[in-house]
Amino acid sequence: MIFQASDIIQLIADIVAAILNFLKPIVSPMGSWMVSWIEAALKLFPQNELIFYIVLFAVIVITGCIVNIAWPGDKKPKFLAKKEAKKEELVEKVEKAEEKIKKKSEESKKELKKKVKKVKEKKEAVKEDSEKKLEKIEEEIEEKLGEVEEELEEKFDDIEEEIEEKLEEIEDISKEKLKEFTEDMEENNKENDEKQEEIIQDKNDKEKEDSEKE
Repeated sequence: MIFQASDIIQLIADIVAAILNFLKPIVSPMGSWMVSWIEAALKLFPQNELIFYIVLFAVIVITGCIVNIAWPGDKKPKFLAKKEAKKEELVEKVEKAEEKIKKKSEESKKELKKKVKKVKEKKEAVKEDSEKKLEKIEEEIEEKLGEVEEELEEKFDDIEEEIEEKLEEIEDISKEKLKEFTEDMEENNKENDEKQEEIIQDKNDKEKEDSEKE
């Protein structure tokens, strides 16, 4: 058992040595820095004079007693008490201002609600008036449209009658012109026939003369 325990201790020692060797580049500068600032502090403070340290201890103890006597327990110093009083005053002012703002907002909300109601009532009244006016306008328009339709019907009847009369006149004129045209065509045809006969006779006469000459 003792030999086994020695093996475990050796193992732990090896592990610690490995860790220290691994951390040596970090730990060694830290140790040197600690040594340097402790040496600087020892140069400032005397090493072989106990009176200096006794006086320093007495000053610390006396200041602690004064602090405990001046501000025993939870009692705070005056400057802190003044700060807290100012904070409380500010908090009260802020609360009062918030209450005033809330009251004003409630009053403004009530006024807005009243205004909104009035506006809605006015809108409804305007809608009713506009609907009545629209109904009157629609009635007037319908009456005017009826009158216009009657006038248009009368005008259309008159126009139809005029168109029928003009069509009859056109038909009469067209019949007369057709008769004239047909007569002219017949005369032209007769003249053409006569001219053709004359041309044919002339040709025949020329042929005879030619034949006689030969």
